[in-house]
Amino acid sequence: MIEPRNALLLPLLFAASILAAAPAKQAKGLDEWLRFHKTPKADELQVAIGKFKNPKTGVQVDLIGAIHIGDRAYYQKLNTLFGQYDAVLFELVADPKRARNPRGPGNNPVNFMQRTMQHFLELDFQLDTIKYDRPHFIHADMTPKMFAKRQEARGESMLSLMLKIMQQEMARGQAAKPVNEITPAELLIALLSKNRAREMKRLLAVNMSAVENTLSTLEAGNGTVILTERNLVALKVLNKTLKDSKNKKIAIFYGAAHMPDMARRLKKDMGFQESGHQWLSAWHMPRN
Repeated sequence: MIEPRNALLLPLLFAASILAAAPAKQAKGLDEWLRFHKTPKADELQVAIGKFKNPKTGVQVDLIGAIHIGDRAYYQKLNTLFGQYDAVLFELVADPKRARNPRGPGNNPVNFMQRTMQHFLELDFQLDTIKYDRPHFIHADMTPKMFAKRQEARGESMLSLMLKIMQQEMARGQAAKPVNEITPAELLIALLSKNRAREMKRLLAVNMSAVENTLSTLEAGNGTVILTERNLVALKVLNKTLKDSKNKKIAIFYGAAHMPDMARRLKKDMGFQESGHQWLSAWHMPRN
């Protein structure tokens, strides 16, 4: 039996093992949405906002990439930013009523993992901090029943996705050692540091894009339910939202890994043109 205090280490070790195994090279376009950035006094994990405008209608759609555990200041900034939009389309595999009030513990392993990492890294959890109950927030994702049905139709599961990643890596053959691979020594130093949360955040932030890249590698061929099909659901809701002439400025708030595909579809299928790009700090890690 594992002591509760020690059990908090398990998700971090699991995450670190994924990061170490993932390729350092990012998927095409992903570096435009997620980056590790050095400022004069701090290191930051930054997430992008991509701005798109339709030249015919003048409607602006902003793709706001998300990190699901982050600094409280990051989510507070987003809450303020969301007030500038006529509509905010958001991701959450949940029933519509639950999606309006998602706070509280979830009953799935991913939610447990995220909350455990949140406490260990001394960060906030997106579902606890973002104000989803505002009138202009629109659920733009699958329900759990729809998600399970689509995965069953594809013969897809978390296990099958892991096997798919392994097969792709084997097909590539022996690759060069990733530049940012986490070594056991680095992991041990971070875990034993007086500022353990900050040092683990720094270690994970440098390699976070590799985790997102691992998800992106699944999109070869017909894609996946977890990314491709959920993006199609979001854009279907966007098309419906665009029919209301009052909605001139719209945000789509989804995980960073969704954004390269979503941006491509906005431009190719819906006639939008990229009009701007900005970065938000999700994790701020002072060096002193």
